[in-house]
Amino acid sequence: MSQLVATTMAAVILLSMIFHSDAAEATFISIHWNSTTESKLKSVRLKQGGIINFVYEQFRHDVQQVNNQHNYDTCTFHYKDAYWCSGIDRIQLNQKGWHYFMCSYECPKGMKIKVNVV
Repeated sequence: MSQLVATTMAAVILLSMIFHSDAAEATFISIHWNSTTESKLKSVRLKQGGIINFVYEQFRHDVQQVNNQHNYDTCTFHYKDAYWCSGIDRIQLNQKGWHYFMCSYECPKGMKIKVNVV
């Protein structure tokens, strides 16, 4: 894929996520999970029972869910925390409140996102 096409696709995904992040009615959010796109997006809102979909390059990135703001802020994860590494991960969030996700490889570079389930 050419750099222009990849950049354009990432911009479209990012814009759609920004619009979804302001709407409490969002039931599905798809994130092109990479260190350049996601560093600009820090949090999104999702309706209870909604799905967040992470799409990323397998073996280069992963999705690690951590259990609190402190671990999110410090990029601290434990292997007992929820972990996905398929490259296309659909995660349903049924519990209201904040959910914290990061890439265990790229978190210190800002590859993390908070999801507020309402």
